[in-house]
Amino acid sequence: MDFLRKWLVGRDLKRARALEGEGYLERALSVYESCLEMANPAERVVALRGIGSCGLRLGKLARAREALAECVKLAPGDPDALLLLAQVQMELRDTLGAEE
Repeated sequence: MDFLRKWLVGRDLKRARALEGEGYLERALSVYESCLEMANPAERVVALRGIGSCGLRLGKLARAREALAECVKLAPGDPDALLLLAQVQMELRDTLGAEE
């Protein structure tokens, strides 16, 4: 059963990255969010980072900050998640949070 879960989540993450790359951010965001239910911790980090990236580009800053904060808790050394979180916090005018 784990093989099927892994295959489904992997397929959806690839699909979401492709949609994001093509500029279909709303669709990519919904696919990333659907991955969260079945994702293991490593896959969850990827999905949360994608949600944060799409949310930032779409102007859904509260959702982006929520996803990226969880992502940073799961993977504190992820430089992409840290950078995206700082960008979101700067957009929200949270300069103290962005400096962290």
